[in-house]
Amino acid sequence: MDSTSSTSASEHVSKTKTIFAILSIVLLSVLSLVMMKQCKPEAKKEERVFANPSVEVFTIVTTQQQLNIASQAVVSSRREVQLASEVAGKVIEVSPQWKRGGLVKPDEILIRLDSADYTAARARMESMLAQAQENLALESAQAEMAIREWQRVSKDDPSPLTRRDPQINSARALVSSAQADLEKAKRDEERTILRAPFAGRVRQSNVELGSYLTPGFTVGELYADDDLELHIPASLEDYPFLAKQGRFKIEAIMGKETQSWQAEIVRFDGEIDRKSNSARIIAKILPNGKTYPPVGLFVRTILPIEPISDLAKIPRSGLHEESSVLVVRDTNTIHVQPIQIIRADQNDLYVKGLKTGDRICVTRLQVAIEGMQVEVLPQQQ
Repeated sequence: MDSTSSTSASEHVSKTKTIFAILSIVLLSVLSLVMMKQCKPEAKKEERVFANPSVEVFTIVTTQQQLNIASQAVVSSRREVQLASEVAGKVIEVSPQWKRGGLVKPDEILIRLDSADYTAARARMESMLAQAQENLALESAQAEMAIREWQRVSKDDPSPLTRRDPQINSARALVSSAQADLEKAKRDEERTILRAPFAGRVRQSNVELGSYLTPGFTVGELYADDDLELHIPASLEDYPFLAKQGRFKIEAIMGKETQSWQAEIVRFDGEIDRKSNSARIIAKILPNGKTYPPVGLFVRTILPIEPISDLAKIPRSGLHEESSVLVVRDTNTIHVQPIQIIRADQNDLYVKGLKTGDRICVTRLQVAIEGMQVEVLPQQQ
């Protein structure tokens, strides 16, 4: 009993020491944590400062301006015609001027065909007309005699057959037909001579002496070299601003010299060119003294346009996205302002939608938000 009691007491003391050691470690750990928390250094708190982006601005001035619209065109003749033979025949005479580049006068004889057959046909038609007129005279005389005979034997009105109305109508019809045939024969005879319909220059000749022509054969082309015009293209963006009338200068380089003429707007083509998506202005070329530019010459011009009010000129760097700018308000905040681009050249844009005194941002910003604060740099003089 004594030995057993001694062993139990020894175990009890050992457990108590173990528990006391564990509690001591835990207590020391807690005390260490508390002391570390109380003794750790405190970090200084600083407020974050955001820097506003610095931008350059351009001050707007709106005015009424008349922009220049440059274009080019080719000189063409307003009167061009393809001459063709209306009758068949052998060519017995050709004008010396009926060659490419030749100058002809109005009503000048260009080509003469053999007219012998047409002269004979005209004589036959004259003979047939004379016979028809003779037949009509005989029928009219017989009708008068028949009416007198009827009136001797009867007081009633004579019938159409008695008056020989069918015979007289037939004779009159034959006279009208013979007259029409004679007129046609005369025209055919006249058509053996081809004349110039107007003064101009020969572009092409397709006949020679001895050629045989058939009706409809094209003998050549003629154009007027003193009645010229221009078909000037204009973009659809420029079209609304073009002047409806007025004169303007055209220029062309010929040799080492630049020659100029005046042109005048006469009308606008009502159709849009599908290939170039442009409209066309038709202008008449006025002579420089008595001289005209040659047909086919390439000329340059500045088209007249109507003055545009409230127009602002801005640098290309001021454009934000496609059709807006960044206006910097008096509070140095950004406002996205829509604009209308009227014209653009290499360095500048001509726009509407701004007013005098507006400041637009000409610095590229990675992010531009409505109401964003910016710092405006001093404008360079």
